[in-house]
Amino acid sequence: MGYCYGNVKTHKPGNKLRPIISQIPSPTYNIAKQLCAILTPYVPATYSLNSATDFLDILKANSANGIIASLDVEKLFTHIPIDRTINYIIDRVYHNDSTPNIAIPESTLRGMLMCCTKEVPFTCPRGEKYQQVDGVAMGSPLGVQFASFYMGCIEEVFDKIEKP
Repeated sequence: MGYCYGNVKTHKPGNKLRPIISQIPSPTYNIAKQLCAILTPYVPATYSLNSATDFLDILKANSANGIIASLDVEKLFTHIPIDRTINYIIDRVYHNDSTPNIAIPESTLRGMLMCCTKEVPFTCPRGEKYQQVDGVAMGSPLGVQFASFYMGCIEEVFDKIEKP
C-alpha cells in the first residue's frame, strides 16, 4: 500500500503541511510510470513553459508593449476531476485527428488510468487505510500528467475567445 506523509510548506504563513501520498510501494506505481511515458506526447502544451528560463526568453524576445499575465491554480492537484481528465485524455489519444492512436485498446487505457488514480489504497501515520477517489495525489506518478492534461483542457478555451 502507499502511505501518506506531510511536507511543511515553509514558504506559506502558518507552515501548514502539504499531504503527499507516496505510491512507490503500491502495485500500480510502475504501471503509472509507464502510462506517463506513453501519454507525454499527447499532453497539450500550447500555453505551457518548461522552465523559468523559457519565460525569461519570451520576455527578452518581445517588446514591452502590452501586459503579460501568469495564472496560478490554488490546490491544483487535489481539485483535478479525475473522470473528466480521463475523458479528456481518451479524447486526445483516440478521437483527435492530429495525434496518432496508441496500441492499447481504449477501454484498457481507461481502466488502467482509473486503477492508478482512484483505486490506490494508502495508509496514514496512525495506520488507518484510505483511498483517494477524486483529485490527484501528490506523490502519484500521474499527478503532474493529470494536472497538465486538465489545465490543457481549460487553456484550450483561450483559443476560442478574443484575446485582451
